[in-house]
Amino acid sequence: MGNLRIKLSPKADEDFASIVEYKKQFNQSTADKFTLGFILTISQLKAFPFIGTKLENKIKSLKGKGYRFLPYDKHAIIYSINDTEEFVLIETIYPFAKDLLRFEPNK
Repeated sequence: MGNLRIKLSPKADEDFASIVEYKKQFNQSTADKFTLGFILTISQLKAFPFIGTKLENKIKSLKGKGYRFLPYDKHAIIYSINDTEEFVLIETIYPFAKDLLRFEPNK
């Protein structure tokens, strides 16, 4: 598997926009740092898609579904890998303030 493409689901795109907009209310620099850090973090997934922790190790009901998460800032970047079409799909950006064990995919 070579370098994979990264795609954001509509939910992840909405999550990202919401987080950045929230941070902008307080400080533009903080929002910019979050954005740059997020891009750098998910860019790692192109070459190392298995770097994240399997969610099934935390949530038994997700066993075999292929969800993984990568921590960033105060969030879990939840993603899946599509080997056939060679991309990583960022499913959602889930705040750690919510209980990660309550994550349920929108499928």
